[in-house]
Amino acid sequence: MRNRLLKSVAVIATMTLVSRVLGFVRDVVFAQLFGASAGFDAFIVAFRISNLGRRLFAEGAFSQSFVPLLVDKQASSFKSISQPKLTTDKATPSEKAFISDVSGTLMCIVLFITVCAIFASPLLIKLIAPGFRWGSERFDLAKHLLRITMPYLWFIACVSMASSILNCHNRFALPAATPILLNLSLITFAALGMYSKHSFVLLAWGVPCAGCLQLLVLLPSLRTLGLFPLKVCWGWRKKDVQRLVRMMGPILIAGSVVQIGTMIDTIFASFLVHGSVTWLYFAERLFNLPLGLFGIALSTAILPYLSKQYVANDEQAFSHALDFGMRWILLIATPASIGLMLLAGPIIATLFYYHAFNPVDVRMTKMALHAFAIGLPAFMLMKVLTSACYARQESRIVLRTALLALCVNIIANALLIVPLHHAGLALATSIAAGVQVFGLLHYLIKHKYYSPGRYWLIFGGRLSLASSFLIAWLMVLSPHLRQWLHWSGYQRIIHLSFLILGGVLIYAMSLWVMGIRMRHLRSPILR
Repeated sequence: MRNRLLKSVAVIATMTLVSRVLGFVRDVVFAQLFGASAGFDAFIVAFRISNLGRRLFAEGAFSQSFVPLLVDKQASSFKSISQPKLTTDKATPSEKAFISDVSGTLMCIVLFITVCAIFASPLLIKLIAPGFRWGSERFDLAKHLLRITMPYLWFIACVSMASSILNCHNRFALPAATPILLNLSLITFAALGMYSKHSFVLLAWGVPCAGCLQLLVLLPSLRTLGLFPLKVCWGWRKKDVQRLVRMMGPILIAGSVVQIGTMIDTIFASFLVHGSVTWLYFAERLFNLPLGLFGIALSTAILPYLSKQYVANDEQAFSHALDFGMRWILLIATPASIGLMLLAGPIIATLFYYHAFNPVDVRMTKMALHAFAIGLPAFMLMKVLTSACYARQESRIVLRTALLALCVNIIANALLIVPLHHAGLALATSIAAGVQVFGLLHYLIKHKYYSPGRYWLIFGGRLSLASSFLIAWLMVLSPHLRQWLHWSGYQRIIHLSFLILGGVLIYAMSLWVMGIRMRHLRSPILR
């Protein structure tokens, strides 16, 4: 079973890798065409508001509550017809009825929210970026761009539901590939903007177009399951929908808390010098590469598996699966965090230091990336731990820890923004993530949902030693940032590739010499 889970993670991670590579191409195009400009600040604010739907639906409230209930519906359907295992060929009649009720209700509610947001765009911009002076060019542009991008919320809600259904039927590749279309669309519209004086408006139109393409791509797969075309209906009063809403409420609030934290960072950054929002954006994009490539991939694949163990009342398998996920997270997050901290300047210079993106932008983005990298292991662990809580349909603990993390984030923002400026906002986010992870882990251990073994001391010691070799390699052989800025783009690519590939090799060899093998990562016992 763990081999199948690992295979699912590999499929999602591969698709995510392609998407992230295109995402970096997208950001390189953005950096070259727009730099850290006031207009690009306006686009980022508008896009963050509309992209809130993906954070809440694709990676948050809807999928985290819908998947366990759909798995439960599948299990009850097959028990009633005495079949030994789930099939992935066709959806059962009870599944279809549940999906029909949920889809109709979801589409109506999200459509209402989208329309309201379009009409209230000036208030939303003022709320999210109060530093944008009312009536200024930057404010008016952000307001206009938000009205264009906001329909993306409706499309991505539908995409999220379709992806969740496919994931429950062990079809992970296509849902994981849909973000590729967003990057391709934004790259295309950004390129078209080169030939127009309304470049940011064209760029904004790429967002809803991407959402429409993502939905269209998933429809054939739904048809093979017998779910397209599907009769959708308003199911607000249905028992299953009410159960979903009750479960989704705390998850939605918890997911909103995380996004509110991001929006609060934007609020603080809007009062800083021009470019602060952009510096945080590019640093967050780099930070999100390992987070999306493995953290989100693992949490997406492990949620249906944990839900099935919970439905089967197999506590030992549940604990072992969670243990499996945490070991893999730390194995990847630790070197990724070290690499982002020690190679922040070289990575930013290699990817973005062209044309409109100047040396000041490189140094300012580097400061923010340092702060984000500190919290990378916590962010990745949080994805798996929240999936464990959602699989058990215990969303209130996630809400409580998220609210605590939000309070910590706000206080840390206020304390760190003066001495560290925009980097202080990133550091506050990392500190808040650490607080939430500690709270979730304490809850799972206290209630004996997760039982860590003594082998963690051995694993932690070997991981620390391998990380020390990686740190030594990067610190000794990486030149000062001034040298990277004087090199050509080709030289930067060659040196950065050498450092990264050499670091991966040294880290892997160190783990191998100390006795860590693939079989140890599949087994709950580390010898």
